[in-house]
This record gives sequence, C-alpha cells and structure tokens, in this order.
Amino acid sequence: MKANKIPFNKPYMTTRLMHSASRHAWSSALMSEALLTEMEQTFRINAKIRDEKALFFTNSATQALEIMALALELEKGDEIIMPSYTYAATANAFARVGAVPVFADLDLSTMNISVDTIEPLLSSRTKAIVPIHYGGISADLTMLTDLCLQGGYTLLEDAAHGLGASYEGKPLGTIGNFGCLSFHHTKNITAAGNGGVLILDKKHPKVHVVEQIMHQGTDRVSFLRGESTEYSWQRLGGEFMMSSFNMAYLESAVKDLDVVTIKRRQLWERYQTMFTEQLETYISGGHIILPKIIEGAETNGHIYFLITKDRSQRDALKHKLNQLGIEAYSHYEPLHRSTAGARFGQTRTEMSATEKAGEGLIRLPMFYDLTFEEQDYIIEAVVQHYKSEVDL
Repeated sequence: MKANKIPFNKPYMTTRLMHSASRHAWSSALMSEALLTEMEQTFRINAKIRDEKALFFTNSATQALEIMALALELEKGDEIIMPSYTYAATANAFARVGAVPVFADLDLSTMNISVDTIEPLLSSRTKAIVPIHYGGISADLTMLTDLCLQGGYTLLEDAAHGLGASYEGKPLGTIGNFGCLSFHHTKNITAAGNGGVLILDKKHPKVHVVEQIMHQGTDRVSFLRGESTEYSWQRLGGEFMMSSFNMAYLESAVKDLDVVTIKRRQLWERYQTMFTEQLETYISGGHIILPKIIEGAETNGHIYFLITKDRSQRDALKHKLNQLGIEAYSHYEPLHRSTAGARFGQTRTEMSATEKAGEGLIRLPMFYDLTFEEQDYIIEAVVQHYKSEVDL
C-alpha cells in the first residue's frame, strides 16, 4: 500500500464518548458522590478489579505514586529500588519526600527488573521495590512478591502501562501492596487526557492514611462516615481527586476496554509473529531483540518495541520509517544518566542492559484504529530496511 502518514499513537477518544461524558458530568452538577460511585462500579466490572480492592481515582498516575510515597511515611535516606529505564515520575514521587531512588538494571527481552537485578542493590535502608511492567508486559511478580515477603519490603506496582494486562489472571496494579494505573491520553484507555487510580486492599493498614492524604491530610472521610463529630488536619496531603469530567469520560470509555485490548493484542501478536518469521537471521545474529512475555502473563498490547544493535542502527531505521510516513520513536533516557538521577539517586551496579535499551529501543505504531493493512506496510518497511541496509 502507499501509506498516508501513520501516526505513532491515536488516543482512544471518540465523539460518542465525549458527548456521553459531557452529558454525564453536566447531569451530575460537576461533582457528586453518585458519579464517583457509578464510575467506580463500572471500572471494577470492566477492568476486572475485585471488590476487596480499594480504588482512589486521581488526576494522574504520578499523583498515585506520590500518595504511595506519603503513605509509606518514608524517612530521608530510605531507599526505593526501581528501574532506571522508566519515566521520571517513578523517581520524582519518592525523591521529593527525601527517599533515594536506587536504579536497577533490567532484563532486555521483557524490559523489566527481576530478582537477579535487584538483589545486589538491597541494603538495610531498602524500604520498597517498584516494578513498572514496561509496555504492558508483566514483571515476574511471583519472584518479586517472594523477595519482598522475605525481606520485609513493600511491593509498589507502577502499572502505568498496564490497564488490561494481567499476571496469573490478576490485573496488573492489583498484585503488589500498592499499585497504580494510568489513563493518560497515550494509554490504551484515557480519562479524556489524563487520570490515574491508586489500588490497595481495603484491609490494608494504610487505607485510612490514603483517605486522609486524598483529602488534604484531614480525616474528612471518617467524619462523613459518622465516625467523628468534626474533622481536622492530621498529616500532609493534597488535592488529588480526579475531576468530574475525567470521571465521566472514564466511566464511558472503560466499557470498551475489552474491545480495545483484544484489538491491540492482535496487533502486538502480528508484529511478533511476522518479525519472528521474517527477521530470524537478524535476530539470531544479534541485530534485533524482540519482546518476550513471561509465563503466566498476558499483555495489553500497549507498546510494541524492537531493540536494535546500537544507536546508529536504531536511528537509521527510525529515519527510514519516517521517510515512508511511519512515525516511530525511541523512549526513555535512562534515569541514571540524567542530571537529577545523579543528584537524587544512586547507581551501584553495571547498567549494561539499560544502556543498550537507551541506545537501541524503538517503538512502532500501536493504537486501536491501526489497520492490518497499515501494519503490514510497517512490517514490510522494517523487514526491507534490514535486508537492504544491515549486513549479517
């Protein structure tokens, strides 16, 4: 096919959803407990989140991470282990309360941290471990959970990429002690541009702490439940509640989660199958690493990536795709190489896999409206580039 420009991403936003959300928000007088209750029920059903989980809807997944940091009541110098290959928000949330992000290397095929990458970093100051489930591919949560139980660490899932993905049948973000999901416009389902949710067990001892943090550090929720005759300032908190319009949009959009997830998985699997078949010699020759889904995990097709041999190979492929009207992008600059990472974080081991990802990873177009015809054009462009430009 002769392609028109194929964008890297198109947010899942439609006129139908926008009109539905506007009517819903307007009828709820911009905010009401009824709207929150309805949205939460709809979200639970469609995201398959069990009733024993408490949900706190925020303006962003970043805010959910910030609430985790406040709820843990971290002291200056406490250490939080996380991948270096992540968005700055993962580190910011903890560094701003005085904790030290300790950067872990990763497994290149899954792009996730593992017990092997974490163990050399553990110390007497370690308080929590933060996997990010890169691209909607789960980290090995069985091994990470066991490690945290043995060491007394808190497992915090940054599942910003993970809505609709699962591990051993459980939605990502619901397996750790705390978890969060993102509804940013780049994610599979959006809350009209931004939004997030913090998830923890209703019986978790920090639930009441999170309630207070969500309401400027006051015990307002306890007051509304009739547990006290007045409420007052108890701890540091903030204004984190998701807006009514974002709630109304998410309530409508999440009903399409299964449809969106099925299509994106199909696209992900087509990329994977065709590249495995058509680029086998380049894979075996070390020029490309394809993503890998671990046993027990199911991706949501959030990101499809290739890891090329080096920066020059990646840039050449990206340039060729752009020439053909295909938007493709690299991703994060590893945090341990950043100015703030050096100032606020620590790097204690070699970061060879992270360095390779920083130099070689390229993301291909992935969105609900991407057609198979367009995807075939992208695949053919990648394959032909390798066959004509890369020497085995």
